[in-house]
Amino acid sequence: MAETRKVFPMQTFVSFLRGKPGEYSQEVLDLLSFVTGKEVDKEFAPFAAGLVKAWVYEQHPELARAKKQEVTELGENVSIMTLPPDAQEEVDQIFDKLQQDKQTLKEQKDKIAEYE
Repeated sequence: MAETRKVFPMQTFVSFLRGKPGEYSQEVLDLLSFVTGKEVDKEFAPFAAGLVKAWVYEQHPELARAKKQEVTELGENVSIMTLPPDAQEEVDQIFDKLQQDKQTLKEQKDKIAEYE
């Protein structure tokens, strides 16, 4: 069975929760990949981030209202779990659809380049 809980540095967690949208460090991508169980790159990060934030805020609603400094004061590390099985099924469907769309776009781009 895969590991269902992992410890991340608090700074990574804060960067994820309170960082600028669209800016994803490798550490944040690793966190997103762990929680979703999917390989998350910068292209898929916004989708994964939305899902993971919903999961985190569902577990700890107080974090939604906390300021960056308040979150940082919670400790040096944070332990986070993977998504539960029912949510994982939805994530799998979303990522499969995103991957299909990405493949379709690549095929269309290749076909256009062929015609040019």
